[in-house]
Parts: sequence; C-alpha cells; structure tokens
Amino acid sequence: MGNVLIVVDMQNDFMLGPLSTKEARKIVPNVVRKIKEFEGNIICTKDTHHENYLQTQEGKLLPVEHCIIGTVGHDLCDDLIELEQLQQAPVYIKETFACLELAQMLASYLEPVDEVELIGVCTDICVISNALLLKAMLPETKIVVDASCCTGATPELHRAALDVMKSCQIIIRNDEEEADEPAEDVKEDEIINDSEFVINDRFLGEKENASDSLYSSSEFLGGNEPENDDEDAV
Repeated sequence: MGNVLIVVDMQNDFMLGPLSTKEARKIVPNVVRKIKEFEGNIICTKDTHHENYLQTQEGKLLPVEHCIIGTVGHDLCDDLIELEQLQQAPVYIKETFACLELAQMLASYLEPVDEVELIGVCTDICVISNALLLKAMLPETKIVVDASCCTGATPELHRAALDVMKSCQIIIRNDEEEADEPAEDVKEDEIINDSEFVINDRFLGEKENASDSLYSSSEFLGGNEPENDDEDAV
C-alpha cells in the first residue's frame, strides 16, 4: 500500500463553527499544500455525532454540539472539499476519537504499509488517539504526525500532545519549538547505560547515591547479592 496520509476531521465546525479556533484556520493552507504534494493513498476521517449528542458521555463532558451528521458543520471545510486529490479519497465516519475501523483496515491490508502520516485536528484529541491506535496496530510501520498541519484545542495542549507522541516513538515532523531549541553538546562521560539509568532513576535515586540505597545497579543486574549483616534477620 506504500505511504498513507490520514486527514483527520478537517470539518467546518472545527474551522468556522462552535469549536473553531484561529489556530485551526491557520493550518488550512499547510494542509491543502500537504494533500496536493502527497504521493500515496489519502484517507479522510470525519468526526460524527447525532442529535442525541448531549446525552452521550462525550456530550456530557463537552456540552457543545458539533459535527452533527447532516449539517454543514459535518462537511469537510471548503478549502478541502474541492481538491481533486480528495474526490476519490475514502472517508471514514467515526463516532469516537480514534477510528478502529480504519486502523483494522490498514493492519489487515495485504500489501505492507511503509508509512502512515496524520494531519488535522485536534492534536490532543483525535490526532493523538488515532496515532497511538495505529502505533499499536502497526508496530513495524512508521507513524508520523506533521506538527505544521495540526492544531490542538489550545496551543498548550497541542504542545503536550506532540511530546506524548514523541515518547511513544511517533515521529513528529516540522516541530517549530524543537527547531528553535539549541542542540546540547553531550560529553562522552555523561552518557549513561540505559539499564543503569532506568534503575538509578526509578529505584535508587541519584547516580552518586546509588550505593547507599538497596544495592548497586551491577548487583541488581545479575551480580552478587548484597550481604546480610544481620544474621538473625528474617
């Protein structure tokens, strides 16, 4: 199947409707450019609710009606709906943050999927939910999120979601904040063995104090067990 681009929930209600933000409108040109230049298979998702939305669990926690099926707010935004590249693109109607049907389809596809890239809204809700689901369903496929083509409910939540996805080995492209940070020089003697770092950090505290608590990392990893000074200890 090659490369896949998933356009997540680029709908009117997130661009101009009750859940719209200026950040969402700002990414539209980037999304359009990405779709036009993408070489591979393009798939769209649409956040979908019904008239009983306010009675659902999501509606009780977020009591703002949006993306109600059959309304203009449910449609893809005008900048995307006329794109030639999307005329034949499959559209997955999803009533949850992540689209299980889409993930199952990609996981069961006979041809290998080399890379899945996600763009759209919201970074901290539907984008991250789908990215993590795909990472679980396709563990050997490169899962990518283009930060310049996503936005969150707030800039802070957008940032937090990107950081969480990075920690789950999802590749983040075009991360402006990361690009602005100066690279730190790492000295050879500052590099710590991964296993030693985990043990010291989680169980023994600071590296220099490791010998004072429990027992050393070398003993923990298969060396000699610590001597018991109290022979009467149980």
